[in-house]
Amino acid sequence: MSDKVFKTILISIGVVFATCLIVVVMVFSNSSGKDAGISSEKSKTPSVASKYKPRADYADQLSPSSPIWNQGMLVGDPAAKNHFIEYTDMFCPYCAKFNLAFHGSQADFEQNFITPKKMNLEIRLVSMLTDHENSDKGGAHAYCAARQNKFHEYYSAMIQKVNEQYFSKGIGAYHGAPDVPILPDSFFQDEYAKAGLDKQKMTECMQKGEGLSDLGIATATTTQKKLPSGLPHFVFNTFTTSGFDGDYSRIKVMFKAGGVS
Repeated sequence: MSDKVFKTILISIGVVFATCLIVVVMVFSNSSGKDAGISSEKSKTPSVASKYKPRADYADQLSPSSPIWNQGMLVGDPAAKNHFIEYTDMFCPYCAKFNLAFHGSQADFEQNFITPKKMNLEIRLVSMLTDHENSDKGGAHAYCAARQNKFHEYYSAMIQKVNEQYFSKGIGAYHGAPDVPILPDSFFQDEYAKAGLDKQKMTECMQKGEGLSDLGIATATTTQKKLPSGLPHFVFNTFTTSGFDGDYSRIKVMFKAGGVS
């Protein structure tokens, strides 16, 4: 074999080896990036539901043997024939659409459905979003407000605030939108006065973890139920549905589907 041929073979082997080395480095780099992503996901704070056990006595239908999850979250007479349930998360944008539509027509709802005792409405607040830190904080505050029988005043104020400052600007408003930043405690505390809450009692409730405990049990129970789709989720007699993107007329369509008009 001539020196020229031998050198050519060596060069070819070197090129092949270098190419293989580059491929290995690229694969390893991509693999490391994916692992880092997985690691980042795993490093997130566990959901509040993981800390609490579900309650076996929570049921989807209102009856003497299946109590309301939280009396303070009920609108209307507990003895009303029909029971409408909304599963919701304070930072779920489509839940906000439902609640804004509902509160915007609350006078009609009370006159035509609540006063004649055709139905009642129960809100079951949970923390089920992937980025749940804000949901945990907001939900805990809302359950503390319920302990003062001011849940609806506080929840309504917070929904309007989150919508005005974030959802209406496209932040956290849909899949792929920029996330709502992790909010400070003051963001939730600033609505105490508007809801007519006793600040000292709210502070004590939050410090003792009472609101977070209520939220955790509700979330764990809801997770165990394995709802068929995302939030908001509605249960009304034999009618169930998930999601919302409409106005009050759409809500009345759901009432009719559940047997009330």
